[in-house]
Amino acid sequence: MKTIIIFLGFVSLSAGILQSQQTTVTIEEFLTRPFGFEPTVAAFTNCKTPQYKLKKYIFKKHPTDTIYQFRYKKSELFFNRSQQQEIFFSGIINHCRILMLNNIYVGMSRDRFLASFSNLAAPVSDAVEIRKEGFKNVYTFIFKNNTLTEIKISNIHK
Repeated sequence: MKTIIIFLGFVSLSAGILQSQQTTVTIEEFLTRPFGFEPTVAAFTNCKTPQYKLKKYIFKKHPTDTIYQFRYKKSELFFNRSQQQEIFFSGIINHCRILMLNNIYVGMSRDRFLASFSNLAAPVSDAVEIRKEGFKNVYTFIFKNNTLTEIKISNIHK
């Protein structure tokens, strides 16, 4: 009897998880909070899963400017912090433990990726670029054999 109750609890929990993963987001929502939160040095410093290694690059000519590099395995995210502002300007993600908004991760299928967005047209090529006027970062999702293999993040300088 206990086994049946535990099994039913697991099935209902699994159904809830699957249901929450089937929601869609807009491109604007993704660009605002690509990791489910606004990308800042503080947010990634406090991130528990995955645990990033932090390296700081301080420039002698401009000691107030610091480049922050967050690494996990072979994935990297870069921030530039000065007295005036903090900019998330670059990154490359190629590990499945780094989750983005709406459970987008390296290793997911192309169809599931496209179903994650409510206003993304199905592209023809193996590279899907998400950008929009008014947002500084460009996200390029690289697919091989209909599987997401890499996410590249770059900054538009204007």
